[in-house]
Amino acid sequence: MMIVGTLRKSWGVRNRNRLRTRRVVLAIVFVAAAIYPLVANNGFVFDIATDMALWAVLAIGLNAVLGWAGLLDLGYIAFFALGGYSFAILDSMHIMSFWPSLGVGVGISAVAALIIGIPTLRLHSDYLAIMTLGFGLIVYIAAENLTVTGGDNGLFGYAPPQIGSLVIDTPFSYYVLALVLTVVAAGVASWVRSSRLGRAWLLLRDDETAATSVGVAVWRYKLYAYVFGSVWGTLAGAAYAVKETIVSPVSFSFTESFFVVAAVVIGGTGSIAGCVIGGGVYVLISEAMGGVSATLSGVLFAAAMLGFILLRPRGLVPAHSVVARKRKERRPAGVGAHVDVVMKRGRGFSVRQEASSSSGMAGLGASLEAQGIEVEFGGVQAVGGASFVCAAGTVLALIGPNGAGKTTLLNAVSGLAQMKRGQVALRLPDRTVDLTHKGARVRALWQISRTFQTPRLSRGLTVWENVLQGTFAAGGEGRSDWRPAGTVTTHAGSFSSSLATDSLAMVGLLDKAEAIAGDLAYGDQRRCEIARALASSPIFVLMDEPSSGMNDVETQQISGLVRRLAGLGLGIVIVEHDMSLVRAAADEVVALDLGRVICRGSAETVLTDRVVRGRYLGE
Repeated sequence: MMIVGTLRKSWGVRNRNRLRTRRVVLAIVFVAAAIYPLVANNGFVFDIATDMALWAVLAIGLNAVLGWAGLLDLGYIAFFALGGYSFAILDSMHIMSFWPSLGVGVGISAVAALIIGIPTLRLHSDYLAIMTLGFGLIVYIAAENLTVTGGDNGLFGYAPPQIGSLVIDTPFSYYVLALVLTVVAAGVASWVRSSRLGRAWLLLRDDETAATSVGVAVWRYKLYAYVFGSVWGTLAGAAYAVKETIVSPVSFSFTESFFVVAAVVIGGTGSIAGCVIGGGVYVLISEAMGGVSATLSGVLFAAAMLGFILLRPRGLVPAHSVVARKRKERRPAGVGAHVDVVMKRGRGFSVRQEASSSSGMAGLGASLEAQGIEVEFGGVQAVGGASFVCAAGTVLALIGPNGAGKTTLLNAVSGLAQMKRGQVALRLPDRTVDLTHKGARVRALWQISRTFQTPRLSRGLTVWENVLQGTFAAGGEGRSDWRPAGTVTTHAGSFSSSLATDSLAMVGLLDKAEAIAGDLAYGDQRRCEIARALASSPIFVLMDEPSSGMNDVETQQISGLVRRLAGLGLGIVIVEHDMSLVRAAADEVVALDLGRVICRGSAETVLTDRVVRGRYLGE
């Protein structure tokens, strides 16, 4: 064990050193690239550098949509055009100058993004690709044919922007404007990437079902990504209009959208540094093919893209996880009076229950009730009138043969499956919340968390980032202000780090917080998903086969974890096939067959029932 621990620590140090070295190298490259045009003091060099900076901004904007939220936008260049034309039209008509026109352009693009996104983002992402492609074509055709846009000739003769007495009308000033915009775009994107919003986008990209289960409003956050991306396209378009001193449709053909996608892919999808590199590489390739015919240049560019994809499938600068954990974590506020929680790094929780009655924890006063649940798929009844009640502080196990409807019942209770009939209610000491017609997101906000039959993790992110995603629902709107005695509560603004730390410690993964989730052993992936569920600060946790794929030792550990969670006052509902875990952990067992309850009671009562043994064990 000492050798394993030493190797693990050494591996973590090497990875941190590699990441630190990578950041230093990238910083040196960026500084050198920014300074070189100033040293060269050449108009052509300034022109190329300005284009590289603007394409970097375009790539950063599209990366939020494509690389983080996982939305394929094939008409992104339309926002580039809207930015350029907004400035050119408003300035040439003497309505307003460059700086106010930026706000108008951003507003127009945001409205356009809402018009496209509101009806489309509720559907499959393929529809978004088609709609955005059409949007790009509409903007291009409008620019070609409208009088206000100057038609094919475009618009020119508008005044350059000014900052006081400084006029931005030289190659040097164009470059400085583009460079400042790139730095701002990269800084804002980096901040968003590590924020609550960025975590929601990354989980949406990897698994919308998992995102819903932790309280993310899927459609709304997709829309946020689309609008966020439109802002940077618009700003880049306005800066491009300043630099070119003319705005014409030829600069905004819909094929340019594919080139922006190419820049993101070349640099590294999801990587901010990769977007900057990708934008630069695209401009260099375009300049190298400047004397080649359009058809041949298209073929060569496609060949270059294939080469990048084959040789560097993750891009020139692959995205890396952002470990946002501070070295000294803040302790969570509001620890209940009945339980003393002491966390030691790498050793998990030590829990001391001071006041528990002999009748168990049901007296905590909360319960999750499912009554008469019926679920059908295409006329086939998967669950037929099943019911159960799980009290806070107890463990309820759902057992039955494959196809008995256990997972479907769990999906119905968590809001992931639509019920034909039935009722789901959360009963608290001071109120009863009817969740029957509420979706999975609302149920997550009402402190009902969920794990899945197969772990649904963001496999490319760290364990720490995955667990942070679970904190999305904690403190969200619509949540109860009541908790079982002994559960941990925190104040908004400081809860995420504390909950993530405590959740990882509870499942024994704190020492693997910086490991990539996809590299974990299967058992650790399951524990990571449980930690994410605990990070939502739930009252009830629904677990679908938590011991699946684990050996006997790991199963015993999961059994102990389930009992500890119940001891903290949480209500646990598990779907399980391992009867040793059921016997060790469950306070009550409900046996299902063909979607109906055939027996309920204690583990011994149900497992020795003649009907259950006949249906489940084949006896």
